[in-house]
Amino acid sequence: KIVPKGTLNVVTPSLKVSMLLSAVGNVNIIQLGGVVHKKSLSVRGTSPLISMEEFSCSKLFIGADGINEEYGVTNSNLEEAQLNREMMKAASKTIVLVDSSKFSRKGFGRICPLSQIHTVVTDGGIHASTVRMLEEQGVEVIIAE
Repeated sequence: KIVPKGTLNVVTPSLKVSMLLSAVGNVNIIQLGGVVHKKSLSVRGTSPLISMEEFSCSKLFIGADGINEEYGVTNSNLEEAQLNREMMKAASKTIVLVDSSKFSRKGFGRICPLSQIHTVVTDGGIHASTVRMLEEQGVEVIIAE
């Protein structure tokens, strides 16, 4: 459950995130525009890319389809990977939210190398060797319960 201490500004390409956060007090939601991808209910295209140039964010939370040492953070959709890269430029800190099944996998579109992320939040299924590898890359690992 999200309970902001003060006012929280959220910039998102996800219609699902906007809908969930609309019920939370003290949250301002900036919904990026673009072409809606029906399966993920997120926007894509050039409109959200242009919009990101206007923002400066403290934290960026992204999901990924794969994380591995060689390819870094990846996604199965090139447009979404590109939007994630642009969103990273506007953020001071990038936090990747993935379940442990995503490690050692890779998607089609590369988002970034591991050196460009600050934190990974995952579940207890992550292998100790993967935690060590991420920490050696300078990535903080948080295991959510």
